[in-house]
Amino acid sequence: MERSCFQAPCFSSVRLEIAIMDTLQSRFERSIFARLGNPQWWNPALSWHNKWKGGLPVNGDAFPLSSTTLVGLTDAWHCFKSVMLACFFLAILAPFTQLVRWPWYRWLVVYLLVTFCYGAVFEVFYRGLSR
Repeated sequence: MERSCFQAPCFSSVRLEIAIMDTLQSRFERSIFARLGNPQWWNPALSWHNKWKGGLPVNGDAFPLSSTTLVGLTDAWHCFKSVMLACFFLAILAPFTQLVRWPWYRWLVVYLLVTFCYGAVFEVFYRGLSR
């Protein structure tokens, strides 16, 4: 029961994050986010440049891992995607913590491995599809 109480908010958060990402991507100018200021963070038409040195992909990452692992620190869309994925992975893993009684640090390692595997598979396909 206690894990389902944890899962419901996580899955609700996933839906919220997706709604925010879709709003930013498809109707930023008509959204509440356009009125928050700092379009360099909120507006995907501008903010995608934040992950690159000088705003250009040919210059490489703005800071180490800014185009991969730490991309959630570069703009609102990627930040909300990072939160969404974290909530999704936590909601999926939560029931298993009742089946396998490990200390919290082992579950942290499992979470990090799941996150790493997701990122690695994404990068392989993203780079492969970009050719």
